[in-house]
Amino acid sequence: MENFAEAIKLLFQIAQDTPDKIAFVDGERGNTTISALLHKASGVASLLRSKGIGKDKFIPIVLPNSADYISAEIGIWMTGNAAVHLGTSFPQERIDFIREDCEAPIIIDKSCIEEISDFDFPGTVENRLPSQPCALFYTSGSTGKPKGVLHSDKSFLDGVTRLDIGKIKEKDDVYGCIAPFYFIAVTKIYNCLLNGYAIYLVGDQAKKDINSLQNYFRENKITTTFLSPSVLRHFDATGTSLRVVFTGSERVSDIFSKDFRIEVKYGQTETASAVLSFVIDKPYSNTPIGKPIPGLEAIVIDENGNEVQMGDIGELCLKGITPCEYFKDKQKTENLLRNGLFHTGDLVKQLPSGDFLFFDRMDWMIKVNGQRVDPSEVEATINKMPGVKRSVVKGFTSQQTNRQYLCAFYTSAEDISEEEMRTFVGKSLPEYMIPAYFERVEDFPLNANGKIDRTKLQMSTESVSHANYVAPTNNIEALLCNCMQQTLGITQVGIDDDFVRLGGDSIRIMALQKKFNESKPADYKGILSNKIINEGRTPRKIATLLNSNNDIELESQEDYPLNDMQKFYFLISSLKPKAPIGNLPMLYKLSESVDLEKLSKAIEKAVNNHLAFKIRLRYDKKDSWWKDLILRNRLLTICGLLLNGVKIRQRAADSFIYHQAIEEMKESDLLKDVHKLIVPYKLIDSPLFRIRLIRTEKAPYLFIDMNHIIFDGGSKDVFFNDIEKAYQGEDLEPEKWTILHAVTAEKKFQQSEYNLKARDWYKEQFKDVNWGVFPKPDLNGTKKNFKVKSLRLSLSEQKIKELAKNKSCSVNVLVTSAFAFLLGKTVGNINHVPLCLAYNAREDYRTDNTIGMLSRGIFLNASWSDNMSINDYIDGIGKYILKGMDNCFLSMDSFKKVGIKIQKVMPFLYQGERTMSPIIGGNPSQIIDISPNPKDGMPMAVHFFITDGQPELMVFYNSDLYSDRFVERFIGDYTKVLHGFANCNFLDEIKLDIR
Repeated sequence: MENFAEAIKLLFQIAQDTPDKIAFVDGERGNTTISALLHKASGVASLLRSKGIGKDKFIPIVLPNSADYISAEIGIWMTGNAAVHLGTSFPQERIDFIREDCEAPIIIDKSCIEEISDFDFPGTVENRLPSQPCALFYTSGSTGKPKGVLHSDKSFLDGVTRLDIGKIKEKDDVYGCIAPFYFIAVTKIYNCLLNGYAIYLVGDQAKKDINSLQNYFRENKITTTFLSPSVLRHFDATGTSLRVVFTGSERVSDIFSKDFRIEVKYGQTETASAVLSFVIDKPYSNTPIGKPIPGLEAIVIDENGNEVQMGDIGELCLKGITPCEYFKDKQKTENLLRNGLFHTGDLVKQLPSGDFLFFDRMDWMIKVNGQRVDPSEVEATINKMPGVKRSVVKGFTSQQTNRQYLCAFYTSAEDISEEEMRTFVGKSLPEYMIPAYFERVEDFPLNANGKIDRTKLQMSTESVSHANYVAPTNNIEALLCNCMQQTLGITQVGIDDDFVRLGGDSIRIMALQKKFNESKPADYKGILSNKIINEGRTPRKIATLLNSNNDIELESQEDYPLNDMQKFYFLISSLKPKAPIGNLPMLYKLSESVDLEKLSKAIEKAVNNHLAFKIRLRYDKKDSWWKDLILRNRLLTICGLLLNGVKIRQRAADSFIYHQAIEEMKESDLLKDVHKLIVPYKLIDSPLFRIRLIRTEKAPYLFIDMNHIIFDGGSKDVFFNDIEKAYQGEDLEPEKWTILHAVTAEKKFQQSEYNLKARDWYKEQFKDVNWGVFPKPDLNGTKKNFKVKSLRLSLSEQKIKELAKNKSCSVNVLVTSAFAFLLGKTVGNINHVPLCLAYNAREDYRTDNTIGMLSRGIFLNASWSDNMSINDYIDGIGKYILKGMDNCFLSMDSFKKVGIKIQKVMPFLYQGERTMSPIIGGNPSQIIDISPNPKDGMPMAVHFFITDGQPELMVFYNSDLYSDRFVERFIGDYTKVLHGFANCNFLDEIKLDIR
């Protein structure tokens, strides 16, 4: 292709052949198909024509990285004009200068995109010439003003085509785009579009936080991307799908990976894309930039234009490249292309292998975070500041981190604060062009010719070490100071030194996160986040934020509210006070060798170690008048609860000390009707647990019945671990995070801005949901007779885990995905299936030893298309579940307000691993099944267990609606779905019996 008219017509042909083909995947703005991309491009073209804008104009784009940006550029080219690449982060002063310099008749920004309405599609594509101006990029200029680099259709397309050397080669490869579109790296976007590959746009937050970036790559299975050396050096690729990473834009040092291929790409704005390439085969202190891409030739010349001998340093020049030009600067263009060579201005030498090694810029130009900075442009801005006589900006390289940063030296009559200078410079220049240090000098050193000798300018000790040093006061502050010193490459950081003012940009923030999280004490679980660094900035404030984020201040008060799940169990128990709805009963036959007296003491220690067992419920004082009514009118009380007219509170009975008795009973009396052990709880002012230790003539038994208001599945593991530790004589770890801490944390969330975001997210996800999605009954009964059936699956635990590993997901995500798909097929191929999932909400390390009702419900809206790949479907469910976890503390009241009909959501609860022979008193015990059949509930609910290494489904169902045979076939089809996940590529290949 010689011009973009041909390229655009090819894109329209792709859109015609595959209109639904995804062009951009954008988590913040939604996905964009190739046809939607070109529809909007046609709209931009129509808009320009409607405003009377003719050909050969320069039209700036001021939009964020998005599909709209590319649509705008294509639309500009369709009208025979050239695009000027700008970004929303540019200061207004810089945008105004560029618009005036290129004489732009219009700027394509958000308002223009919103103005697009009716237009012809496909839009008319004006003929273009290979030499026609195509794309104008403004970079740092030596005159103090931005310098325009202008590419023709031919030079820009040559850059796009050269990227085929490193293009995506596998059909399942996924390209993750990080670079801003206002850089020349945008050529990669067109390379992907013309080759038919979707581009995944990495969001702003993921770019700033190394952990978020790594998670984004894992979740989206990114296989190919460009990472700057500064990011790549700290990038943990564990769990990602990376195959190829391109890097460059600055010196590459000490980088290598055995897990994926790393290719150094050397190029400039003037070359439109990479012109040299090198595959890193081992770590290098200075990695070669490689050999010329086929079709190009590289030579090294001295200052007189003569080619040097191999191994000598000189300027890198190229042959065979389509020339660009400098906008409105003929002399500079002629200098760039003098003597028939393309002059890069970079000092290199050629190695015996034929590869080239980069040393420095000939004109002191440097790169900060991979972005080129001309010191003279920064100097010109600083020189405008009142009080500054003259300035010189010089680049330095940290010996520890090998990163480049700027220091501004200036002369003035009086000192100017660093904060004032940063603020002034920041009004005109992007963040990456703001010097990390500002140092006042009496005068500048001169060379023999009377010019400033930059080589003699060195940073003073004061500017690096800081005079007002304050030493750390604790271990975390000391660790933060030490990590900052290593990250910034300086000798001393005090607790009041500002990390950002010391040069802590987004790349250094990533490095600091990694160093701290790797170096922190094993028992310190706090995670240093991008948010905490930006908010705190100094070691003192960051340490305070870390502590405050890891601790909830539990104010001393008489009583506390219930969390939402506690309210839920209180309400359903109140609806049927004679039914053990909130009970969680367990009966264990113990080994005869268990010492019951010793076990009773162990149980006492375990109970007294946890605040949950002291919890008593009460009516709010102002609602105490309901206390009498509950005895006379239960319906009135329930109405009060439903309308939030009655509030239930909880308090800790601090004086309560538990003592465990040992009962004597005949085994026949115990076992003849074990369900009599299960008694509904009196919820107000009474203990919410029962433990009975029973000695019979044959074997001892342990009966435990916990109320869900104070106990969940995670609590069971904590409680039995404590009993066993105490039985073995070990000291119990005090409860760090009590049930009341959890309640306080939930309320804090619900009163924050995150609750609003969670509500908006759920509202968006469930706006078009069909409620009441349960399997279509095979019986016509009208009564409510409930049964429980447990059936083991034909797949082993090992097979399940291997399948989850192959799909790059957890077992929970795998089995949930399978069930959602089965349910959708069972109800008639509905492709929007709501489910209620269980989440233990114990991601925080502080809950490791907590007993309480911490579990939450997550509402999932599963969706798919029949031709979707199984991998994409499972990946989507996994992302949805993670998002649900992020928003899990949304209040029940908020769920109702966003339209979620909780009573009509089918439960699928992943319960994880369990054993039928738990260790109690140092010996295996035997579980006696005493679970009562439910008397009421949903038409069907399903639990997934891995019991002693064998996966099984436990189905609770209304036997007046579903026959036993139906349930058995339903579970059989569930197994088929899992087999289909293992053996098929697409969802429509999975065949089931039930329709």
